[in-house]
Amino acid sequence: MTVLASLWVLLRSYFNPRAHRADLAAEIAAFAGDPNHPHFSEVRSEMGALLKSGAAASLTEAYTVATVARGLSQTHAFGQIAVFAADPDNRYFGIVRQEMSELIRAGVAVGLSDAYQLAIQNSPEVRMLENARSVRVS
Repeated sequence: MTVLASLWVLLRSYFNPRAHRADLAAEIAAFAGDPNHPHFSEVRSEMGALLKSGAAASLTEAYTVATVARGLSQTHAFGQIAVFAADPDNRYFGIVRQEMSELIRAGVAVGLSDAYQLAIQNSPEVRMLENARSVRVS
């Protein structure tokens, strides 16, 4: 969501809370009805807690964390990891995947993107590769 869209949602919810609740209810209903979320009814309370606490930034992130925590959806989690790893923007996934796993397990990172960013920042190997890459580009 863009900053402008987020601001619009915030203003709309402030001036018209019923409309915001209706939009939110529609978004949740669509998410729950998506066949990619077969465990929604089992984890919805955990998802709500994750979203309310700020530990998850989206329904998808909350669903992933909740299903993995319960061990309900290893296949779903593995699929998301495969998609994440195949994204060219995540070129260092193979180098930092173990640290990502540790960051998520320790609760330091929430979700793959967060863990990836933290792990690449902490990796001397990635910094060396990025420096070499920037020299080649220059």
